[in-house]
Amino acid sequence: MYEVEALRALVGRYCDAVARFDVEAFADTWAPDAVWHIPRGEALRGRDAIATRYAEIRALYSLCVQEILSSIVDPEGRARWYVRELQWREGDAGSQLIGVYDDTFSGDATSPRFASRRFTLLYRGPADLSGRLHGASRLAAFDESR
Repeated sequence: MYEVEALRALVGRYCDAVARFDVEAFADTWAPDAVWHIPRGEALRGRDAIATRYAEIRALYSLCVQEILSSIVDPEGRARWYVRELQWREGDAGSQLIGVYDDTFSGDATSPRFASRRFTLLYRGPADLSGRLHGASRLAAFDESR
């Protein structure tokens, strides 16, 4: 059993590392043998591979800020987080994405790490929401029994 507040704090550290572009802090949120599933890419395996890819992606942006919109947290080690991400590239007015992370955890109850994260993109485009809607009707239900 995980402490729900410890899981929320892990997500908070992740979002903070993304905003500050802190690769070391980002890597520290992952278990050594973690798996990261990102859209349009193969699953990344292992903390080092995940941190390397994160650094490549995050370097594209001058600023990237994540906001947790809502969550379902299961103390047995699964969670779902709806997230809004505001992104700015140099010379760009900025854009946003809305998506969902489905997570599993490893480690002890008070200091968990991500064992896996699967990001599903729901929306990417201008903040005025005139962009393209992705996969909202294909969003799988959160299964607390898994």
